[in-house]
Amino acid sequence: MNINKGITVYPSKLGKYNFHYPDKNNPYILNINIKAEALPWVATGKCIPVKVISPSEYLPYEVLWVKSPV
Repeated sequence: MNINKGITVYPSKLGKYNFHYPDKNNPYILNINIKAEALPWVATGKCIPVKVISPSEYLPYEVLWVKSPV
């Protein structure tokens, strides 16, 4: 899936039972388009988890949460 620049994303943080949750306190607005792969994790609210594929070094995060639909 492609995620376009200008979209607000949230980094992943560990929470209860070591599950990943969106860090709503640290939103990030993408400056470039990225490619991502949806993860088969449980969505939180309207956010779905995605793994950043390209560019791999753009953000210090591997997993982001984006509001659905993307």
